[in-house]
Amino acid sequence: MAGTANNPRLGLNFRDQWPKITGRFITYSLSFDTYFSQYNSGVGLLFLRDNAGGGKLTTTQAGLNYSYRLKLNRDISLQPGIQFLYYQRKINFDKLTFADQYFGDEILGGTVESPPEDQSGHIDFSGSLLAFSKKSWLGASVDHLMHTSTTLQSDPRYVPIKLSVYGGIKFLMKKPFMNSDEESLSFAFHYMNQALMQQLDMGVYYNKLP
Repeated sequence: MAGTANNPRLGLNFRDQWPKITGRFITYSLSFDTYFSQYNSGVGLLFLRDNAGGGKLTTTQAGLNYSYRLKLNRDISLQPGIQFLYYQRKINFDKLTFADQYFGDEILGGTVESPPEDQSGHIDFSGSLLAFSKKSWLGASVDHLMHTSTTLQSDPRYVPIKLSVYGGIKFLMKKPFMNSDEESLSFAFHYMNQALMQQLDMGVYYNKLP
């Protein structure tokens, strides 16, 4: 959806999961996209950082999105897109403890476990297609088009391809008239399938301008 807002758009997200237990899971991300009307193109930037277990395992993602808008008629546009993503996973082996280090209530310093590589990194690609109007949208995307592995050592298993289908519709509750502002209610869904995992998210948005 890079460029669909027709204006510059900035998104910031922060999550602190299970803050009261030892080894916090903290995730933060930043996204920015804008539309260049002279080129019928949308461009977006993505950045995500995830610290798992108090920094024992960190994941970093940086991506670039590009989309091109095709006007099918007065109301409906078609927008294919592609995403380039760099993915890095890093482990702090010194912060980990294993079964052979426990001696009663004490934790010994050494372990027979051999450390894996400190980090792994790879590139990935995604493709998408979106159809939208002022009041509705429907799209699909395919992630992990590259054969990549998220493990920290040589492993023949790859991240399975993920398929996403999403859409929504907006109902105007109050049309803008004279000095009044638009008021609307939108229904949206997002279905994901990856290997044996399936997930369906549904939501409702209430919007009142400005």
